[in-house]
Order: sequence, then C-alpha cells, then structure tokens
Amino acid sequence: MDISKWWCHSTIKLLLLINLAFAQTRILLQTLKGEVGAGNFTYFKLTKEGPIQLVVKTLEGDADIYVSDSTSKPTFKNYDIQSTTYGDEVIDIPSSSKRPVAVGIYGHPFSDLTLFQMDIYWLLTEDSDKEMYSHYSGLPSFSEEHSEDEESLLWTIIINFLKILLEVLF
Repeated sequence: MDISKWWCHSTIKLLLLINLAFAQTRILLQTLKGEVGAGNFTYFKLTKEGPIQLVVKTLEGDADIYVSDSTSKPTFKNYDIQSTTYGDEVIDIPSSSKRPVAVGIYGHPFSDLTLFQMDIYWLLTEDSDKEMYSHYSGLPSFSEEHSEDEESLLWTIIINFLKILLEVLF
C-alpha cells in the first residue's frame, strides 16, 4: 500500500473515531419553564415536524407528561403517550404523529405547586436528515452511484470534524 492510500485510510479511520466520540443524537430546540398546581394540567401545543423528544425535569414537586395527537387536552384518562415516573420524564414523539401535538403537564397532588423545565429536542435520525436537506433545494444532488447511507455518514463526519476544529481554534 503506498503512502497516499495509507494516509487516506488512516484519516478516514480517525474521522470515524472522532465522529463516534462527539456525534450528537439530538438538537435542543427550546427550553420552557413553568408551574402547575396540585391536581391540575398546563397545556402546550407542539407544531414542529419531525421526530421530537420532550424531557421534563421536575424542579419541585412531581410533574407527569401526557401527549396526544388526537385530542387538544390530554389527561391521565385520554392520551396517546405518557410518562409518569418520579423524576425526569422523557417522551419520544415520532415524526408520523399528526401535528399539532398536544402536551399536558400534570402536577401531582402531593405537592401544592410543581415547578418544571421542559426541554424540546429534535432527534437526529436518518429521516430527520432527509427532512432537513429537503428544505435546501438549491444544494446540488449527489450522483446515484453513492448510497444515501454513505452520503449521510460523510456529511455527519464532515460536520462533526468542523465542530471540533472550531472548538480547538476558538
């Protein structure tokens, strides 16, 4: 193997290792803080398309989360997805769910007031990559001889490499 091939293979392996170490699986879109009284609901409407993850952190009391794409005010009796553990609540909303999606935060009755923080993430999946790239129709298309997996992997490696480079430089 000549030196240029060796260098190319070594560089690709290094970039793959860097990508695996620093790859993000989600992007934070928004953080909301709120409060809800004991035994009551606070409602939100989610319109963002694509796979979404909601993470509700209870700051005081106990917050539970109920989600529905079929009713505007989900409850503990009428919901599509729910998380009712003690502690952080995590719900993944698939891109196939109709929008808008209704989100209900319930304040457990054992505390007069529940304080919470809800982080809204866009999940990075192959489908969300396609959705993101479809918004940029001016980009040149790739030749058909490359598979979509190779393109997605290449873009992910390049983006993560540039992020690391910028972190090191600044």
